[in-house]
Amino acid sequence: MANYFARKAGNIDATDVWATTPSGTAGAQTFVSGDVLYANNFAITVNVSTNLGSTGEVRNDNTNSATAGGTFTLSNSVTLTANVITGSAAVCVTYAGAAGNSATIVGNVTGGSGASIHGATNTSTGTLNITGNITGGSTTSAQGVNNSSSGIVNITGNCTGGSGQGAGGARNGSTGTINITGNCTGGSGALTGNDLSVGANNISTGTINITGNCVGGSGANNSTNLPSGAQNASSGTINITGNCVGGTNANAVCVHNQSTGIISITGNCTGSSSTAAQGAVNNSTGQMSVTGSIYATDQ
Repeated sequence: MANYFARKAGNIDATDVWATTPSGTAGAQTFVSGDVLYANNFAITVNVSTNLGSTGEVRNDNTNSATAGGTFTLSNSVTLTANVITGSAAVCVTYAGAAGNSATIVGNVTGGSGASIHGATNTSTGTLNITGNITGGSTTSAQGVNNSSSGIVNITGNCTGGSGQGAGGARNGSTGTINITGNCTGGSGALTGNDLSVGANNISTGTINITGNCVGGSGANNSTNLPSGAQNASSGTINITGNCVGGTNANAVCVHNQSTGIISITGNCTGSSSTAAQGAVNNSTGQMSVTGSIYATDQ
């Protein structure tokens, strides 16, 4: 395994971008499995598919004397095989393809240590595919993955809220769609408005489809804002095919319908032994349907 540091903005395969030290002289590099690429506060375009293996990483934090910041931007049709580690200054990986185009990340994605610094973001109408686990970050609203427009994010992996206040795993921020094949679990972070440390959070009019179980988290909360496995915060729709279980803290419900949206659950709903940690809560005038059994406490 080797560390490489960007020395200028440019393509990931350029011969004059990467050096072996943060202030070194750039030269032609051949990446192998396990290598770590630091953005080093530069804008890097992932213009070709790049495979760093299951232990390789792309990062934009300040470890190993790198300068925090910089972003890896995916071009259409590329696959980036690497774990995504995010710092405090900028989103680590972005995709902005138009509808009909797509890009792929194969690796785990972690939200950042700065406010609203997401691990990966789909900013347009195209499709971002991710095969790997998604985890929220360590500070306010640092989502693991953010779908900020009308595009699609397909996740094959588990989505877990982070330790930061409002640092959810996967966040659908607009009219787009997130499809998750994996379990969604609330995190340990506290509430902040509609952004919670939830596994999957639908905050606008879009749709989240979950094929997997949902479990409430352990974060601080109150009766209105709940560290859920999945939350519908507005008028959008969440469809869940899987079982739903309350979390380990008071009000840490499995699924929370906070507003006027629709939640459909095909599976069993079970409350936990924690105070008010129900399997599912419809907190406003929205619709919630359950096709399955409902239990008061863990069975």
